[in-house]
Amino acid sequence: MLGNLLARAGRVQEADRTFQAALRLAPGHPVLLFNQGAARIAAQDYAGAEGPLRAVLATQPGNVQAAVNLAVALDRQDRPDQAVQLLQLAATLAPKVADVHYNLGHMHYRLGQWGPAAEAFSRTVALDPKHARGWTNLGVVRLRLEQPDAARDALERAVTIDPEQTAAWAALADLSAPGTDSAVLHRRRILDLRPEHAPAHSSLLMCMQYDPAVSRDALEAEHRSFGERHSRGEPRPSHRPRADRRLRIAFLSADFRNHAMRWFALPFFRAWPRERAELVLMHTSPQADAVTPEFEAAADRWRTAAKLSDEALASLVREDAIDVVVDMSGHAPDNRLGVFIARPAPLQLAWGDYVDTRGIREIDGLVFDGHHLPPDEPDRYVEQRLRMPHDYFCWQPPSYAPSVELGPLSRGEVPVIGCFNEPTKVRAPAFARWAAILRAVPSARFVFNGTWYAKDPEHWTDRLVAHGIKRERISVHPGGSHAAFLGQYRLVDIIVDTVPYSGGLTTCEALWMGVPVLTVSGDRVAGRHATAHLRTVGLDACVARDEADLVARAAALLQHPERLRAWRTTLRERVARSPLVDATAFAADFVDLVEACWDQVVEGIEPATRAER
Repeated sequence: MLGNLLARAGRVQEADRTFQAALRLAPGHPVLLFNQGAARIAAQDYAGAEGPLRAVLATQPGNVQAAVNLAVALDRQDRPDQAVQLLQLAATLAPKVADVHYNLGHMHYRLGQWGPAAEAFSRTVALDPKHARGWTNLGVVRLRLEQPDAARDALERAVTIDPEQTAAWAALADLSAPGTDSAVLHRRRILDLRPEHAPAHSSLLMCMQYDPAVSRDALEAEHRSFGERHSRGEPRPSHRPRADRRLRIAFLSADFRNHAMRWFALPFFRAWPRERAELVLMHTSPQADAVTPEFEAAADRWRTAAKLSDEALASLVREDAIDVVVDMSGHAPDNRLGVFIARPAPLQLAWGDYVDTRGIREIDGLVFDGHHLPPDEPDRYVEQRLRMPHDYFCWQPPSYAPSVELGPLSRGEVPVIGCFNEPTKVRAPAFARWAAILRAVPSARFVFNGTWYAKDPEHWTDRLVAHGIKRERISVHPGGSHAAFLGQYRLVDIIVDTVPYSGGLTTCEALWMGVPVLTVSGDRVAGRHATAHLRTVGLDACVARDEADLVARAAALLQHPERLRAWRTTLRERVARSPLVDATAFAADFVDLVEACWDQVVEGIEPATRAER
């Protein structure tokens, strides 16, 4: 049939006209209607495909392929709840066709129905044991169901059948903790298969930040490699002179929700100086929760952008006449660096949760502070270095934080060192650091605190035991609600920071609960969070010169209960009086920095005090 030949040749519009002509001669012919629907799906006219396919099912309700095609058309119109009903019908009509169950599993996955999705994908691979995509998706769903062993089995089957299953390699990477050899290797495997795969490259960069075996030189080189592959060199768009008008500044983030960034970004946005600049927030993640409306309320203009492609979001930035667009996600999941590569705004900056250069030359400035970016450090960044005067974040203490309680040593008990960080930050050098302090103070004990540690307490205990620390000196606590977690700082006398990725939010919280944090400023930006927060509140004495100095300072503290008691009772007030929690000053400083950068980079005006490069 001519229409089918045209469709197979990619001439889908001509094919559709041919089917329309044939249907005028044979109205309601189910084969013609089916082929017309298929041609319209190929032309991405999903709404147009719906009518012919429904007409087929009206006369042939048992037509399995028509039901599957109609489900595809509905799915592409963002109607997965209707699509899943059709696929359930198709699976009933064709119970032994693996691809029907595969499509049903995909639709359940789209709806977040992990159990039914797992059942459908299990049926897929039972019918066709070599269905690589079925094994991949089964593994991904098992991950969602927190069944890591079953997930790993399915994913390994997938890559055995088809080594080019990049989604399976990505999921295997997710099963490996960031910074581990397997996490890095799995991501490199994806890039071997698909060198242009930007999300995998971003994920690799995230993993490398946690890996103590990765040098600072290697981190720099890999970020620059990302930029060399993905930057396009788009020219800076035209701009309106700033003169006496407000700049319109947009922040792009996937974390306008109940995420660690809420404690840093939300107070900043609430204190935004609206008389000086307009605040636009663009949420790029499909995840939203009870905190999301708080971000929306803080903005002059709010945009939900999760369903927009990078091209569409870049167009929205242009349509909204954004002067300055700020990336907050970097190489984290759901990042939108593709928007910045399109260069939709005259000035493009990087700030927020990611801890390094983005690697792309389309971003003009990287905002941190003098602690994260020391002036005497070699320039390892693609962007111009812009330094806030105190800390690169401001922080809001939770209103429900409990009162400060004395620590174990001040209560007449043995001294206790603690780790309240997320476990992805706990790498081999941290265990060595903690063990050295425990050997220096033989009476001291160690506490891991958090739901993550309680899931496998032996794993964490064994890691310290391997350093010669007796098991009875180590305990694991399960954390709990955020308020309960904060109250559990009473269990410890000091926190000793993780390495190579330093504690950020947990450092602020420990200080608020009266617990000093000891650190060494690391070799990478990610290793300097605690340093920045400590120095911002005037606790330079907690920043050691090196590992030996850190052990000596920790040991001295753990043998001086009077000093710990004094800090326990005064740290909260110290933090409350510091720039760390002065959101109004922080917001004013940020706008000062942006305006100075605009004058210099966009308008070519030398500001009175240039941001140092």
